[in-house]
This record gives sequence, structure tokens and C-alpha cells, in this order.
Amino acid sequence: MDSLGHAIFADSTTPFLFGAVCADLLRNRPVDGLGSEIQAGRTSHLQLDAFFDSLKSLAPCRNLLFNIGSLKHYSGPVLDVCADYVIGKNWNLLFNGRIEDFVLRIHNALITNIRLLPEKARASVTALVNENQLLAYRDQAGLGMALDRLAIAVGKRNWNNIVEGKPKIMSLIPIIEPFILAALPDIRAHMQRLVAPEYTQVARLVWREGITISREHASVASVRHEKEPV
Repeated sequence: MDSLGHAIFADSTTPFLFGAVCADLLRNRPVDGLGSEIQAGRTSHLQLDAFFDSLKSLAPCRNLLFNIGSLKHYSGPVLDVCADYVIGKNWNLLFNGRIEDFVLRIHNALITNIRLLPEKARASVTALVNENQLLAYRDQAGLGMALDRLAIAVGKRNWNNIVEGKPKIMSLIPIIEPFILAALPDIRAHMQRLVAPEYTQVARLVWREGITISREHASVASVRHEKEPV
């Protein structure tokens, strides 16, 4: 998952949230001086990544993305971005409360702790806030911009792999979407079990209970797609 997903599953203090959202930017930062809660948030980020990447229920999505001509081993990061878009698009189905209010809380947490980041990383967080990148995930245009940022992040030698695959990625979203939605309860339960009791639970979101997207629905969508002429 990308930044929005990591924020959603960081149900603890502001420093914990900061560590969870900015873990990649803190990768080369010495842990001394970060504080235990930021370090715990960074660990939470890694745990969410590992669990999301290991979900067998999402294997059909990875396969669809991997088989896009130039994408191949970038299918994992692309699926992370797609997951954030699916969550943003379906916000009112998944949560009580406005996405705008949630994103504002995330922005405040990032701005409060931005001094802890290296200078180059501060520019990335400033852009995330000023460009409203998290809120943009609710629209398809926001997904397109996120894919463009990912293409830049992988470097000049490889950015065409994502840029050339972008139209096909966008066309696969209706197939990928039910798989992501069906996986969210498992992800939520897994992450709730991992938050250590010494860290205060902070409920920034209220999930809508009783909303289910069946795996059968996702499987049918995948089979139909595979039968379509190429």
C-alpha cells in the first residue's frame, strides 16, 4: 500500500503515524533521536508491506499487472498505488466521516514532525501536502498522477516501464478493485493484532461495519477478464 493505506492502518499516536507514513523517507535516517513511537510506526509500515505483499488473495492482481508488457517486477509498487486509489474511490463505502477531514489530520502529523526528515525528504512531504496527493486518490486523475510519481521514483532508466503501461493499468482497475476491497478486512484484523499494547490506540477513522465485497465476486471478475480477447 502507499501513503494513504499506511495512514489508515496506523491507529496510534501522531509520532507513530508519522513513522508509518514516512518510513521509506526515514530509511537512511539514524534511529537515534527519532523516539520509540516513530520507530514503532516505521516497523508498522514494514509489517503492512510484508502482509499486503504476501496476500494470496491478491495474486490474480499481481499476475495481471506483471503481464503488462513492460511492467514486470514493478507490479508490486503499482499495486500499492492502485490500492490507495481503490480506498480513496470507495471512501464513503468504507468509512464514516469525510476523507478531507482524515487527510487534514495526516497533514498535521506530517508537518508537526517534518523537521526529523532529511532535506530532500522534506521536499517530498511538502509536495504531498501542498499538492493534496492523498485526497487526489479519490479520483482517477489522482491515480494517474501517482503512477507518474512512481515512474519518476524508479529512475530515468526504468520510468518508461510504468509510463508505457499506464493505460493498461488504468483499464484493469475494475478487475483489481473487488480484490482490494475484499482483502481490507483481513488487513485490518492483521494490523490491529500487531499494535503493541504500550502504544495508545487512536481511532482517526470509523469503519462502516457489515460492508463486504465477496472474494467470489472478485474471482468471477478475474475469470471474465481472462476470457476476454487480447
